[in-house]
Amino acid sequence: MSFTRRRFLRSGAITILSAGLVFRPGVLAFGQDAKRPDSARGLHPIPLQAQQESVFNYTRATFEPYIGGVFTTRGVGGGTVELTLVAVRDWNPKPKSKLRVAEAVTSRADCFSLVFRASDNLPELTTIYRLEHGALGAFDLFMTRSEDPQGQIFYEAVINHVAP
Repeated sequence: MSFTRRRFLRSGAITILSAGLVFRPGVLAFGQDAKRPDSARGLHPIPLQAQQESVFNYTRATFEPYIGGVFTTRGVGGGTVELTLVAVRDWNPKPKSKLRVAEAVTSRADCFSLVFRASDNLPELTTIYRLEHGALGAFDLFMTRSEDPQGQIFYEAVINHVAP
């Protein structure tokens, strides 16, 4: 009896699907534990150390008054680089359906990005930069670099808060 490749793949796929249904598919596919209350919503608890960081409490409204303000950080060679905040962009998801779940998640989200124009290059060995500001203090941000057609250097940080 010959065992074709198609028959082998089909029987393997059926076996995997059957095993997935038997062995709690949520735990296997998504790594969620049904016994924990946070996992029912797909959220994991935020570590205490992260909650104590100042950025954890910053919202879009925190940065909007400082558009045009100057933040400083270390540049290539250890010198100071000035970053001017040029935009605070809203990235909150818009619900595509009228499901209550989508509306509830959207209403609890505060997702935005900060766009900075840089006076010079920042070190490329890291993407987490320590920013300092007179009113906001010092805090760390993960930023990515980009350039416009005129060669101006920009850095963007995305902040995404979802309230439990």
